[in-house]
Amino acid sequence: MKDFCLRVALFLLFLSNSTLYAQQYLPVLEEGKQWVINWSVTDLDNNITFEVSGDSVLNGVHYTVIGNDLLREEGAKVYVYNNFFQGEKVLYDFSLSVGDVAYNDLEEEIRLHVVCVDTIEVNGISRKRIGFFTGNQLEYYGDKLDHTDPKQWANCWVEGIGGMYGLTDTYGWYIIGSTTRMQRCYVNDECIFTYDDFFTKPVSGISNPIGLPSGKDAIIYDLQGRRVTTPQKNGLYIKNGKKYLMK
Repeated sequence: MKDFCLRVALFLLFLSNSTLYAQQYLPVLEEGKQWVINWSVTDLDNNITFEVSGDSVLNGVHYTVIGNDLLREEGAKVYVYNNFFQGEKVLYDFSLSVGDVAYNDLEEEIRLHVVCVDTIEVNGISRKRIGFFTGNQLEYYGDKLDHTDPKQWANCWVEGIGGMYGLTDTYGWYIIGSTTRMQRCYVNDECIFTYDDFFTKPVSGISNPIGLPSGKDAIIYDLQGRRVTTPQKNGLYIKNGKKYLMK
Protein backbone atom coordinates (compact mmCIF):
# COMPACT_ATOMS: atom_id res chain seq x y z
CA MET A 1 0.00 0.00 0.00
CA LYS A 2 2.86 2.35 0.86
CA ASP A 3 4.48 1.66 -2.52
CA PHE A 4 1.21 2.41 -4.31
CA CYS A 5 0.77 5.70 -2.44
CA LEU A 6 4.36 6.67 -3.20
CA ARG A 7 3.86 5.98 -6.90
CA VAL A 8 0.68 8.05 -6.94
CA ALA A 9 2.43 10.92 -5.17
CA LEU A 10 5.34 10.84 -7.61
CA PHE A 11 2.94 10.75 -10.55
CA LEU A 12 1.01 13.75 -9.23
CA LEU A 13 4.28 15.59 -8.66
CA PHE A 14 5.31 14.86 -12.25
CA LEU A 15 2.00 16.20 -13.54
CA SER A 16 2.28 19.36 -11.44
CA ASN A 17 5.84 19.98 -12.63
CA SER A 18 4.82 19.40 -16.25
CA THR A 19 1.96 21.85 -15.88
CA LEU A 20 4.22 24.40 -14.23
CA TYR A 21 6.78 24.10 -17.04
CA ALA A 22 4.07 24.57 -19.67
CA GLN A 23 2.85 27.69 -17.87
CA GLN A 24 6.35 29.14 -17.79
CA TYR A 25 6.79 29.22 -21.56
CA LEU A 26 6.91 32.83 -22.74
CA PRO A 27 5.29 33.35 -26.16
CA VAL A 28 7.06 35.26 -28.90
CA LEU A 29 3.84 36.51 -30.48
CA GLU A 30 1.94 38.87 -28.21
CA GLU A 31 -0.42 41.76 -28.76
CA GLY A 32 1.40 45.08 -28.36
CA LYS A 33 4.86 43.63 -29.06
CA GLN A 34 7.37 45.42 -31.30
CA TRP A 35 10.85 44.56 -32.58
CA VAL A 36 13.34 47.20 -33.72
CA ILE A 37 15.73 45.67 -36.26
CA ASN A 38 18.91 47.42 -37.33
CA TRP A 39 19.73 47.00 -41.00
CA SER A 40 23.16 48.14 -42.13
CA VAL A 41 24.41 48.13 -45.71
CA THR A 42 27.46 50.05 -47.01
CA ASP A 43 26.95 53.63 -45.77
CA LEU A 44 23.30 53.19 -44.80
CA ASP A 45 22.26 52.35 -41.26
CA ASN A 46 18.53 52.09 -40.60
CA ASN A 47 16.30 50.92 -37.77
CA ILE A 48 13.11 49.23 -38.94
CA THR A 49 10.21 48.54 -36.57
CA PHE A 50 8.07 45.41 -36.88
CA GLU A 51 4.97 44.98 -34.75
CA VAL A 52 2.00 42.74 -34.22
CA SER A 53 -0.61 44.39 -36.40
CA GLY A 54 -3.59 42.04 -36.33
CA ASP A 55 -4.76 38.58 -37.32
CA SER A 56 -5.42 36.79 -40.58
CA VAL A 57 -6.87 33.47 -41.67
CA LEU A 58 -5.28 31.50 -44.51
CA ASN A 59 -6.50 28.07 -45.56
CA GLY A 60 -8.45 27.89 -42.33
CA VAL A 61 -5.36 28.58 -40.19
CA HIS A 62 -5.16 31.63 -37.93
CA TYR A 63 -2.00 33.72 -38.18
CA THR A 64 -0.55 36.79 -36.51
CA VAL A 65 0.35 39.55 -38.96
CA ILE A 66 3.79 41.12 -38.49
CA GLY A 67 4.88 43.38 -41.34
CA ASN A 68 4.43 41.33 -44.52
CA ASP A 69 4.71 38.01 -42.70
CA LEU A 70 2.11 35.61 -41.34
CA LEU A 71 3.23 33.84 -38.17
CA ARG A 72 1.63 31.51 -35.69
CA GLU A 73 2.77 29.93 -32.45
CA GLU A 74 1.90 26.47 -31.21
CA GLY A 75 3.48 24.93 -28.17
CA ALA A 76 7.11 25.98 -28.13
CA LYS A 77 7.30 26.48 -31.91
CA VAL A 78 6.82 29.55 -34.09
CA TYR A 79 5.83 29.04 -37.73
CA VAL A 80 5.86 31.43 -40.67
CA TYR A 81 3.89 31.02 -43.89
CA ASN A 82 6.28 30.88 -46.83
CA ASN A 83 4.73 32.44 -49.93
CA PHE A 84 7.36 30.97 -52.25
CA PHE A 85 6.67 27.37 -51.21
CA GLN A 86 3.02 28.05 -50.39
CA GLY A 87 3.37 26.45 -46.99
CA GLU A 88 4.73 26.78 -43.47
CA LYS A 89 8.21 26.46 -42.11
CA VAL A 90 9.44 26.47 -38.51
CA LEU A 91 11.14 29.69 -37.46
CA TYR A 92 11.80 28.75 -33.85
CA ASP A 93 11.63 25.57 -31.84
CA PHE A 94 12.25 26.31 -28.17
CA SER A 95 11.96 22.63 -27.27
CA LEU A 96 15.36 21.92 -28.83
CA SER A 97 18.01 20.35 -26.61
CA VAL A 98 21.80 20.27 -26.70
CA GLY A 99 22.85 18.11 -29.64
CA ASP A 100 19.75 18.85 -31.73
CA VAL A 101 19.98 20.45 -35.17
CA ALA A 102 17.81 23.30 -36.42
CA TYR A 103 16.94 23.58 -40.10
CA ASN A 104 17.84 20.12 -41.39
CA ASP A 105 16.95 21.31 -44.89
CA LEU A 106 20.19 23.35 -44.97
CA GLU A 107 23.53 22.07 -46.16
CA GLU A 108 25.44 20.09 -43.53
CA GLU A 109 28.19 22.66 -43.05
CA ILE A 110 25.79 25.52 -42.34
CA ARG A 111 23.20 23.77 -40.21
CA LEU A 112 22.68 25.18 -36.74
CA HIS A 113 23.72 22.75 -33.99
CA VAL A 114 22.47 23.40 -30.46
CA VAL A 115 25.55 23.62 -28.21
CA CYS A 116 24.10 25.38 -25.18
CA VAL A 117 20.68 25.72 -23.56
CA ASP A 118 20.56 27.98 -20.53
CA THR A 119 18.42 30.48 -18.66
CA ILE A 120 19.04 34.20 -18.46
CA GLU A 121 17.28 36.80 -16.34
CA VAL A 122 16.53 40.18 -17.91
CA ASN A 123 14.46 42.87 -16.16
CA GLY A 124 13.40 40.34 -13.55
CA ILE A 125 12.09 37.80 -16.09
CA SER A 126 13.75 34.41 -16.66
CA ARG A 127 13.99 33.34 -20.29
CA LYS A 128 15.29 30.23 -22.01
CA ARG A 129 18.24 30.85 -24.33
CA ILE A 130 19.53 28.54 -27.05
CA GLY A 131 23.02 28.93 -28.52
CA PHE A 132 24.11 27.49 -31.87
CA PHE A 133 27.28 26.66 -33.77
CA THR A 134 27.31 25.87 -37.47
CA GLY A 135 28.59 22.56 -38.79
CA ASN A 136 31.67 24.34 -40.10
CA GLN A 137 32.47 25.74 -36.66
CA LEU A 138 32.23 22.33 -35.02
CA GLU A 139 34.25 20.57 -37.70
CA TYR A 140 37.12 23.02 -38.07
CA TYR A 141 37.24 24.91 -34.76
CA GLY A 142 35.56 22.58 -32.28
CA ASP A 143 38.59 22.26 -30.03
CA LYS A 144 39.03 26.03 -29.83
CA LEU A 145 35.44 27.07 -29.14
CA ASP A 146 33.79 27.80 -25.82
CA HIS A 147 30.28 26.39 -26.17
CA THR A 148 29.05 28.53 -23.28
CA ASP A 149 30.27 31.85 -24.73
CA PRO A 150 27.43 33.68 -26.57
CA LYS A 151 29.96 35.86 -28.40
CA GLN A 152 31.23 32.78 -30.22
CA TRP A 153 27.82 31.42 -31.19
CA ALA A 154 26.65 31.57 -34.80
CA ASN A 155 23.18 32.46 -33.58
CA CYS A 156 21.15 32.77 -30.41
CA TRP A 157 17.42 32.47 -29.72
CA VAL A 158 15.71 33.76 -26.58
CA GLU A 159 12.26 32.62 -25.49
CA GLY A 160 9.60 35.29 -25.88
CA ILE A 161 11.95 37.51 -27.90
CA GLY A 162 13.23 35.76 -31.01
CA GLY A 163 16.67 35.63 -32.61
CA MET A 164 19.62 37.99 -32.44
CA TYR A 165 19.40 38.70 -36.20
CA GLY A 166 15.74 39.71 -36.09
CA LEU A 167 12.35 38.14 -35.65
CA THR A 168 12.12 36.28 -38.97
CA ASP A 169 15.82 36.15 -39.89
CA THR A 170 16.35 33.24 -37.52
CA TYR A 171 19.30 31.71 -39.32
CA GLY A 172 21.32 34.86 -39.86
CA TRP A 173 21.73 35.01 -43.60
CA TYR A 174 23.35 38.18 -44.78
CA ILE A 175 24.43 39.76 -48.04
CA ILE A 176 28.10 40.76 -48.24
CA GLY A 177 28.28 44.29 -46.87
CA SER A 178 24.87 44.01 -45.22
CA THR A 179 24.06 42.96 -41.67
CA THR A 180 20.94 42.82 -39.50
CA ARG A 181 20.46 42.49 -35.77
CA MET A 182 17.65 42.77 -33.27
CA GLN A 183 18.18 46.06 -31.46
CA ARG A 184 15.28 46.16 -29.01
CA CYS A 185 12.01 44.44 -28.19
CA TYR A 186 9.03 46.28 -26.69
CA VAL A 187 5.69 45.34 -25.18
CA ASN A 188 3.20 48.19 -25.06
CA ASP A 189 6.03 50.70 -25.58
CA GLU A 190 8.07 49.30 -22.67
CA CYS A 191 11.51 48.00 -23.63
CA ILE A 192 11.85 44.44 -22.33
CA PHE A 193 14.98 43.29 -24.17
CA THR A 194 17.97 44.73 -26.03
CA TYR A 195 20.67 43.29 -28.27
CA ASP A 196 23.18 43.32 -25.42
CA ASP A 197 20.83 41.14 -23.37
CA PHE A 198 21.54 38.21 -25.72
CA PHE A 199 24.97 38.06 -24.05
CA THR A 200 23.70 38.12 -20.46
CA LYS A 201 25.47 35.82 -18.00
CA PRO A 202 23.24 32.75 -17.46
CA VAL A 203 21.70 31.77 -14.16
CA SER A 204 21.64 28.08 -15.17
CA GLY A 205 22.31 25.96 -18.23
CA ILE A 206 23.54 22.86 -20.03
CA SER A 207 26.22 22.94 -22.71
CA ASN A 208 27.91 20.40 -24.95
CA PRO A 209 31.66 21.02 -24.56
CA ILE A 210 32.71 18.15 -26.82
CA GLY A 211 30.65 19.08 -29.85
CA LEU A 212 28.80 15.76 -30.01
CA PRO A 213 24.99 15.63 -30.06
CA SER A 214 23.34 14.38 -26.91
CA GLY A 215 21.22 11.23 -26.87
CA LYS A 216 22.07 7.98 -25.11
CA ASP A 217 20.71 5.83 -27.94
CA ALA A 218 22.99 7.27 -30.63
CA ILE A 219 26.03 5.17 -31.58
CA ILE A 220 29.44 6.75 -32.17
CA TYR A 221 31.89 5.48 -34.81
CA ASP A 222 35.42 6.42 -35.75
CA LEU A 223 36.34 7.33 -39.34
CA GLN A 224 37.11 3.66 -40.06
CA GLY A 225 33.53 2.70 -39.19
CA ARG A 226 34.40 1.05 -35.87
CA ARG A 227 32.02 1.51 -32.94
CA VAL A 228 33.50 3.71 -30.20
CA THR A 229 32.42 3.65 -26.56
CA THR A 230 35.00 6.12 -25.23
CA PRO A 231 35.83 8.88 -27.73
CA GLN A 232 39.30 10.35 -27.33
CA LYS A 233 40.17 14.03 -27.09
CA ASN A 234 40.76 15.80 -30.44
CA GLY A 235 39.49 12.77 -32.35
CA LEU A 236 37.09 12.87 -35.30
CA TYR A 237 33.96 10.75 -34.95
CA ILE A 238 30.70 10.04 -36.74
CA LYS A 239 27.35 10.12 -34.98
CA ASN A 240 23.91 10.01 -36.61
CA GLY A 241 25.63 10.29 -39.99
CA LYS A 242 27.43 13.52 -39.05
CA LYS A 243 31.11 14.16 -38.36
CA TYR A 244 32.18 15.76 -35.07
CA LEU A 245 35.40 16.76 -33.38
CA MET A 246 35.85 15.63 -29.78
CA LYS A 247 37.10 18.48 -27.62
